Amino acid sequence: MLASVIVPNYRNDDTLPATLQSLEKAASEVGRERVEIIVVADREGRGLSWARNEGLGRARGKYVFFCDADDTVEPGFFARPIEKLEASGADFCFFNNTFRPLKRQYELEGRAVLETLAPAFIGYSWGDLARALLRPWRFMAALAEKREQGSVCRIAFRRELLAEHRIRFDEELFIYEDAPFVCECAIWSKRVASIPDVLYRYTPGVNGIVRTVTGSARHWAYKSAILRERKRLDEVSGGRLKRYFGASQVLGKIEFLLHSRGKYGIILNHKPQTGL
Repeated sequence: MLASVIVPNYRNDDTLPATLQSLEKAASEVGRERVEIIVVADREGRGLSWARNEGLGRARGKYVFFCDADDTVEPGFFARPIEKLEASGADFCFFNNTFRPLKRQYELEGRAVLETLAPAFIGYSWGDLARALLRPWRFMAALAEKREQGSVCRIAFRRELLAEHRIRFDEELFIYEDAPFVCECAIWSKRVASIPDVLYRYTPGVNGIVRTVTGSARHWAYKSAILRERKRLDEVSGGRLKRYFGASQVLGKIEFLLHSRGKYGIILNHKPQTGL
């Protein structure tokens, strides 16, 4: 099997047919019989991380893709990243979506993989914070300059990488779960590539989970889980990641403490969509 694409479906039966139609069309470019489309029905609302992990457990393809059940893909969705992965020997390959383009193209090897991708996905360092404070009139924009959107729906992964290192989504993270997953892939990857093609069509949802949980009890459960997840990722990396998210970790703990005491104010309350 050449490729597997995992499609979590939670109450998206109305949009799923268009999603599958676009995937079928893209799969025909590499041979429909060589692509398995794995739809994971999340009838109990266990979450996107659970559904994607369930799909990873079933996947047999050499390469793994992700697609949400309310989005569609463009022609070349399978063919173009696979062509790049085959030619470069990379462990995963970025491409663009219609929501937020990549800020740069990535052709990385060795230590440069983690040193470049960790600052893009894992959070804020004290250096990031200091540089942003020098430009208080555009503080959040300055803080987010190196951040990339964490969506795995614009990345093709070599399944061998995920299987060998047992990389899975943290099921306690029900929002912004993609970024820690990508960071863990970066820890183990020897080579990363990208292509400029726009291959994924993102459809904003008016009732998306980020909108519905922000400020709720579930939001604070996420805050607690991400503090733990950053610590775990640093341990997995052998202590190489802490310098990239030190400010996020400290400020997150302060934010959580103030909330628990009923004194929560605005402390970096607006975060770019990186998940960390």
